[in-house]
Amino acid sequence: MEGQRYYAGLQRREQQALQFLAVILTLGVLIEFVVLPGWHWRQRVERAYAQNLQAAQLLQQNQPELARVALQEQALAQPFDQILTQAAVAVGMPAAAAESHQAGLQVVVYKGVAFDTLVALLRRLQTMGLSISHLDIHAIQDTPGMVDAEVSIEHAA
Repeated sequence: MEGQRYYAGLQRREQQALQFLAVILTLGVLIEFVVLPGWHWRQRVERAYAQNLQAAQLLQQNQPELARVALQEQALAQPFDQILTQAAVAVGMPAAAAESHQAGLQVVVYKGVAFDTLVALLRRLQTMGLSISHLDIHAIQDTPGMVDAEVSIEHAA
């Protein structure tokens, strides 16, 4: 009540100035407590979206490498026999003539296999995380493209 009497006792210009200040104060409070928090929240969301989009693009770009590493990890968790069998089946390689196991090393002997198929097998084994520590290849006389091979295979370091 006292405020109303004080306001009524002011001149018209003073009342307008007081109304203008009240509007400015109201706008300031609205901006500070409604608009700015919403604006900051939107900036955080946009930043998070941009970071997630960048991460998704990075994953997309590196998908072949990630798939290769996953294949290696999966292969290395299996025994040598299974790895060799899977790789041989994948490239159409016949069964090995002989195999011997030593600690962390497997020696495989192939008789009468196509050279191109042997190379495909070696590449496949390398993509599976194995390394060829020794390779001995001999051409079979009178049979072009066919070889006998002894391959020493171990887990890549």
